[in-house]
Amino acid sequence: MVNMKKILTGTAAFILSAALIAGCGSKELDMTSAANEILSGASFAEQLQPASENIALKRLGINAADVENCVAYASTNAVVDEFAVVKATNAANVESAIRSHIEQQSATYSSYAPNEVPKLESAVVKTVGDYVIYVVSSDNASAQALVDGLTK
Repeated sequence: MVNMKKILTGTAAFILSAALIAGCGSKELDMTSAANEILSGASFAEQLQPASENIALKRLGINAADVENCVAYASTNAVVDEFAVVKATNAANVESAIRSHIEQQSATYSSYAPNEVPKLESAVVKTVGDYVIYVVSSDNASAQALVDGLTK
């Protein structure tokens, strides 16, 4: 009887711990607020304009089936500055697509505007739970600190 009680208590403690750990990884992020903080807090070479979800996903090469919601801003084609806050249904696929987009942009801009390539080489790509945040700015170190603060 005592052993059964210990087993049930241990099992209950394990399930509670697992639920708490899982809950920590699924923190909800207010995407609009996060986008506004990035827009106002990061340094961009141009004033970024909002991009519709469909345009942003196409631009970044992200499969719409891998996304629940997306808020994105982009510059003109003169510079590479842009950012996206994505709530993903498949964060690994979204991150992979963004990294491919960065590689493609680097290849394109290496001959078109080579001074833009260092921004891409230090681009911020951070995945936290279901969210992927991507930023290319004039000061990616500061943008990284901003994103880290948003995802604490």
